[in-house]
Amino acid sequence: MKKIALLLSLSLFPASVLAGAQQTLESFVQKVKTAKGSFTQVVVDKTGKQMEAPSEGTFIFSRPGKFLWKYQNPYEQEMICNGKDLYLWDKDLEQVTIRAASGAIPQSPASILFGGKSITQDWIVKELGERDGLLWVQLVPKNETAGIGYVSFGFREQTPKKIEFMGSFGEKTTLDITSFEPGISVPSNTFNFQIPKGTDVVRMK
Repeated sequence: MKKIALLLSLSLFPASVLAGAQQTLESFVQKVKTAKGSFTQVVVDKTGKQMEAPSEGTFIFSRPGKFLWKYQNPYEQEMICNGKDLYLWDKDLEQVTIRAASGAIPQSPASILFGGKSITQDWIVKELGERDGLLWVQLVPKNETAGIGYVSFGFREQTPKKIEFMGSFGEKTTLDITSFEPGISVPSNTFNFQIPKGTDVVRMK
């Protein structure tokens, strides 16, 4: 469950001036209604030491608020949201945690990736300029109890390529988006989660 928790505690036009970074992110939120892709993830502590084995997986989303985020290696975990309920499933633990999406999503990176609200409603936007060939924008939560220090997005041309976010204990998660395909057709049952037989169910308010 650790990787999923990081994402929760814990997106397209290039510009020649710094003001373009925020416009890029806003365009992503407003115009990219569906997409699928793949990613790799690395988590380090505040000293830069790797905290766990690198992981990889896939994602698919349909705005507003529906998504499937799946870790495939080294452990199988899934985060599925149907717009109302959020399911956190750990295959190895045979456990699923269910919570209301309205309480889990608003002040997390997931709200930017998969939500539909204006980013300035919950986040303070900072332009970071160019780094490593990407155009960067950083968001700091307005709510100091959000459990995350910041989340930064790096774009190349019309594609989100990297996401970085700082946790409440100084740990840094880096997501490299290895593939991204916007504007896809998403079957209506994609975000329906069927609880496997014999799975422990934890319901959180």
